[in-house]
Amino acid sequence: RTITNICLNKIVLYPNPTEDRFFIETKGDVFVEIYDILGNKLKANNEKSQDISAFSAGIYFVKVSQLETDHQQLIKVMKK
Repeated sequence: RTITNICLNKIVLYPNPTEDRFFIETKGDVFVEIYDILGNKLKANNEKSQDISAFSAGIYFVKVSQLETDHQQLIKVMKK
């Protein structure tokens, strides 16, 4: 991979840990899936802003797929 490809594929999720909401910063459109620690899918949508206020405190896995590049990244999120 070139430096250009790495920059284009960069996915940033913040704040982490979070209490109620997190944001995804990346180029282009995304598909987001949120899983609990057991691998159960809890939520899936195309939003770069995710409300997880109804979730219990704990660890969640967020799979972010960039639709234009097919790049995927799995990010661990802590909900306070």
